[in-house]
Amino acid sequence: MNPFLSSSFFLFFCLCLLLCGCGEESQEGPELLPLPSTEADPGDDVLMASIHGFLKEQTAPAQTRYEYARFDLNDDGKRDALVYLKSPYGYWCGMEGCALLVMKAEHGQFVPINLIRPVRNPVYVGAGIHSGWHDLAVRVAGGEEKAGESILYFDGKKYPSYPPLPITESFLPDQAVRTFFP
Repeated sequence: MNPFLSSSFFLFFCLCLLLCGCGEESQEGPELLPLPSTEADPGDDVLMASIHGFLKEQTAPAQTRYEYARFDLNDDGKRDALVYLKSPYGYWCGMEGCALLVMKAEHGQFVPINLIRPVRNPVYVGAGIHSGWHDLAVRVAGGEEKAGESILYFDGKKYPSYPPLPITESFLPDQAVRTFFP
C-alpha cells in the first residue's frame, strides 16, 4: 500500500474521531429579553403624502414647488421634516424670502408644527436645544434690516412663525450640526 495514501487515511480517521468528540455544551446564562418595540421612522412616501395633505388644507396652488430635508430635530429617534416651500412667488415667497414648514414625525405620520416665513436658504440645524428641540438658524434678508442669520428657539409647542429681528452676530455657519437647502 502506498505510504502517502495510508498516512492520509490515518489523518482523516483521526480528524473524524476528534470532530465526533465535539458535542454541544449546554450554556446557562441570563435570559435575553426582547428590546422594547419602537415606533418606526415614517418613510419619505408618508412624508410626501403629509406634505400634499398640508398643501390641500392650505388650498395652495397645484404648481407649488418645494424641497424637503429630514433630520431628527427632537432626538426621539424619528427624522422630522423641514420643507422649504419655494414657489409660486407671491404665494409662498416674497421679496424677503420663502416659507419653511416644520413637520414632526409621530405615530407613523408627519404632523405640521408650524410655518415660518420669511426665510432664505440655507437653513441650519444648530447644536443648541430648547424645550427638547434643536435650534434652527435661518437667513433673513430684504426690507430695511441687515441680512444675516436669525436663531429660532423651540418654545415647547413650535418655533417662532416669524424669524426674530435683529439678526444675531453670534451665529457662525460652522457651528451648525447640519445645513439644508444651500
